[in-house]
Amino acid sequence: MSIIHFATPITEEVYYFAGFIGERMAVVFLHGIMTAIAVTSILKGGKGFLTGYAGAVLFHAFTNIGALLYQIQFLDATVASLYLFLPLAVGFFVFEQLHKKIAQSQKPAETIFFSRD
Repeated sequence: MSIIHFATPITEEVYYFAGFIGERMAVVFLHGIMTAIAVTSILKGGKGFLTGYAGAVLFHAFTNIGALLYQIQFLDATVASLYLFLPLAVGFFVFEQLHKKIAQSQKPAETIFFSRD
């Protein structure tokens, strides 16, 4: 073993756990977006329930396609793991669009005399 191995506090277990916890944090964020898609559509009323549910289910399938392709051995583990960045990027965009729509539909609770746009 090298001197670097003894100097770093990162063990093999911590190294593997860091990858796992990073993936879990990304997935929690993505599930929050799926919930936001469903809830904002349901609050619209009418056909909002079906469109919101279908949108959340489709986004969930889009998120899981990398793991599915890895399970059927179509992709290797590295590519399947890197695929998660694509749903994250799309998720950030969807989240921002939902946030803008909600912000535009709500009036501020106070009068704003000056704002920087």
